[in-house]
Amino acid sequence: MLEALRLNISIKDDEFDSIYNPELRKLSKRHFTPYRVAKKVADWLSIYPEQLNVIDLGCGVGKFCFIIKQLTKHKVTGVDFRRNYIELCKRIRDKHKISDLKFIHKNIMETDLREYNVLYFFNSFLEQIDVTARLDNNIETSPLLHLEYEKGLKRKLEEMPLNTIVITYHVFSDQIPTGYRIVRTEFDGTLKMWIKQ
Repeated sequence: MLEALRLNISIKDDEFDSIYNPELRKLSKRHFTPYRVAKKVADWLSIYPEQLNVIDLGCGVGKFCFIIKQLTKHKVTGVDFRRNYIELCKRIRDKHKISDLKFIHKNIMETDLREYNVLYFFNSFLEQIDVTARLDNNIETSPLLHLEYEKGLKRKLEEMPLNTIVITYHVFSDQIPTGYRIVRTEFDGTLKMWIKQ
C-alpha cells in the first residue's frame, strides 16, 4: 500500500488500513486521519520548495505520517504517548525502508516543538473528556487533564516563531492562540491551515 502512495496512486482508506491488524482497523474511521484529508495536506505542503519539518501531535498508529512522507519530500515525525503504537509505527517504517520518518514515544506536553515548522493536530485530547473516543483503557483520562493539555498546547503554540504552520483537523478555532491566521480550509472547514503572523 505504501508503494502505491509513492507512485501517486489514489487509494481507499480500507486499502491503506490493511497494513494494520483487525482491531486497529476498527478504530480507523473515527480516530485515524482519512486518506483524502492527508492527501489534501500533502498537496498544501507540496507547494513549499524547501524541505519542511512536519510533526504529527498524537500520531497514533502513524497513518497521517506515512501518507505525508510518501507524498512529499518533507521530513516527518510522529509523537504519541502510547508505546505500543510507536513501536508498531517503527516496525512498519523499517519494513518499508522509509527515510526521513521518525517516531517518538513521548507526551506532547514534554515535546520541544520549536525544531518543527509544520504542526499537525487531529484533536488528540478528545478522549480525555469523551468516553466514546477512548482508544483503550491504558492511559489516565480526566476533564482536568484535557484542560491541562489544551492550555499546555496553546502555550507551546504561542512560543513558536513567526511563519509556523499549524494544520488542524476537527479542532475548534479557540484552541489555537491569537496570532495565527487561517490561510486555507477544506472539507466544510474541518481541515484548516494556520500561519503564525
